[in-house]
Amino acid sequence: MKKKVLANATWLTGARLLGDALSFVLFVIISREYGPEGVGQYSYAFALGGILFAFVNFGVEDYAVRECSIVAKEQRAQFMSRLIFLQWINLIIVSICLFLYLFNSGISEPEIKIISFLAIYHFILAFVRTLFSPSFAEQNMLGPAISELGSRIFAIISAIVAIKYFDSNLQTALFYYPVSGLLLLLFAIQNLHTYSGKVTIRFDLKDLKKDVVKLWPFAASVAVLYLYSRVDLIMIKNILGDTQAGIYASAVKFLEVSIVPLLFLGVAIYPMLSSSFRDDKRTFTDLAEKFFKSSLVIGSLIAWGLMFVVPVVISGLFGEKFADSIVVVKFLAVLALLMAVDVCAMRIMLAMGLQVLRVKVLFFGTLLNIIINLVLIPILGVIGAVVASIVTQLLINILYIFFMVDRTVSLTLFKVFLLFTIPIGSSSITIWISSVLGYQEWITATITLAVFLSLAAMTRFIVWPKKIAG
Repeated sequence: MKKKVLANATWLTGARLLGDALSFVLFVIISREYGPEGVGQYSYAFALGGILFAFVNFGVEDYAVRECSIVAKEQRAQFMSRLIFLQWINLIIVSICLFLYLFNSGISEPEIKIISFLAIYHFILAFVRTLFSPSFAEQNMLGPAISELGSRIFAIISAIVAIKYFDSNLQTALFYYPVSGLLLLLFAIQNLHTYSGKVTIRFDLKDLKKDVVKLWPFAASVAVLYLYSRVDLIMIKNILGDTQAGIYASAVKFLEVSIVPLLFLGVAIYPMLSSSFRDDKRTFTDLAEKFFKSSLVIGSLIAWGLMFVVPVVISGLFGEKFADSIVVVKFLAVLALLMAVDVCAMRIMLAMGLQVLRVKVLFFGTLLNIIINLVLIPILGVIGAVVASIVTQLLINILYIFFMVDRTVSLTLFKVFLLFTIPIGSSSITIWISSVLGYQEWITATITLAVFLSLAAMTRFIVWPKKIAG
């Protein structure tokens, strides 16, 4: 069983990393071919598609995996038919809302096509994830992982070829996304029949109501998470336009890529956190402390990279039109450190069984983020969106730690954070002094990194191997 879990995790992780790497290549090509305006349109359509996915998906994916691992195989067909019917209802409602939005938004015809193509892709993906649920419940994840990766590769490579070799416009290049989605859907349907038998779409209203009652925490979690992570870009697009949305999206892209190792660290340690919280609270506290220390160090190194490395490469990678993204990236360095805290605190809360509380905190944070963005974006531009995210993320982190049911854990994390102010505070002061003295960026970067690593080691955030230490 352990080998199978490890194999599944390896395949899912590898597929995700390869898909994200190819997606980044496409992002770079779009930035160089179409400039900030094209990136803004592409990123806006993907952000909107992600939100549409969340409302069509309705949390069914995670709920179905859990239930399919419990119900007998001969009962899965009826169970899955109810969930698919529910998603059809969601699809109709969301499609009507999207049509009304596009009809009244004044968006150009090419951009409507871009949004429509990516919306269709995300609609299909919402169904595909549900259809794969019985296979996931039986720990057979290789087929779904490879098929979804193949679908992404087909869409991305087709778009790149269309742009680079056929001089296609953006909407034509993105047409291959819904095509790849349809191919993936055919495989997912066959996969569903393999693990659930033949599924006929029908439902019992009484059972459907029971499913909806059980589903709402999953649905709320998915919807709020997607809204929180994408609402800033959508607001920038509607308030400032495509070009500024492109500037913001290009900076955020580096943050999204750099934070991936932290996300995988959270996935890897989550099973140990969950089992230790149930069996041995002292071990759980020790593990949470080590996880928090590691997250803070990794988050700080990511912040250092965003502050000093990314500004050097961003114009060469995306083009000179994206020079304004440099300032945005440096502000995002602060957000990277806060997101490191979020990744750790979120996993600890889930291990404690506080998923409903997490959704409530995240919902509050999303509303606050929208309000602050409405105030700051017209005044400060894209920097206002970054400031809104920093303020919101800081408050969410504080609430996460404050509401943890185990006061020993929350107090331990608070003490760790206070101790961490020594290396991170000293590093910040070093940056300020270097800027006052007029040092070159590479000198400031080197000194800052040396100060941080030295003090992090002195305060036991970094423990060097004995052979090296000796």
